[in-house]
Amino acid sequence: MQVLIADDSALVRALLQDTLEDAGFGVIACGDGQQAWNAIVDRKPRLAVLDWMTPKISGIEICQRLHENDLTDRVYTILLTSKDQPNEISQAFQAGASDHVCKPFCREELLARIKVGQRMINLQLELACSQNLPPVEKSASGIGQEINMLAQYVGDNTRFLKEAFQDIHEVLDHFHRLLDAAREGDLEASRFARIEEELQRVDIEYLCAEIPKVIDQSLSGVEQVARIVTTMKDLSRSEVECGRMKNVCEAVSHVSA
Repeated sequence: MQVLIADDSALVRALLQDTLEDAGFGVIACGDGQQAWNAIVDRKPRLAVLDWMTPKISGIEICQRLHENDLTDRVYTILLTSKDQPNEISQAFQAGASDHVCKPFCREELLARIKVGQRMINLQLELACSQNLPPVEKSASGIGQEINMLAQYVGDNTRFLKEAFQDIHEVLDHFHRLLDAAREGDLEASRFARIEEELQRVDIEYLCAEIPKVIDQSLSGVEQVARIVTTMKDLSRSEVECGRMKNVCEAVSHVSA
């Protein structure tokens, strides 16, 4: 399979090309977004790794163009970016990107995400080539977006839980110190004041109310991903009945609702 890469840095392009060629992929290397767009139109690669900030046409704008021209089912796009804020990553998915990899990229992570894209593309082709089936209504890129949006959602919740645990740990540490002081008969008012300040800082009541919700939401997100994966496995079997193959879009939409 050929993979298009687009980055204005010659060094990054060389690293990407070496990584992909070593893994057995063909590479179409582009130095700016205009070259990348022309190559997508002319050479029709099924998978593209695009720098977010490529000159002339940015990587995210290419994703938008693909979406606007109903080409997202033909190109699985991975944005390469130093942006790592949740709202920025969400912007990429909303623009039509199938996945993202943070700079500086890790070779193993990049190849893992490319292989996910490759599996999505192969599954789409298998579905499209199955006998007596209409065109696939749910693109591989769209399914990738569904899964990545859920993964991002669960990841955000996990980061919240990590920070909440750290705050709770600090509060408990203050109480342990107070307990030790009480055993030694040292109960100065300043110790209670510090605990009150810490309780106000971390907002324990808020955490107690939100943590169970976040855990339930995360578990629900994981279950939705598992259902999508199970559905896709079922649909990829060569002996699967036509009715289920025909309703891939409906099945994925149902478990994502």
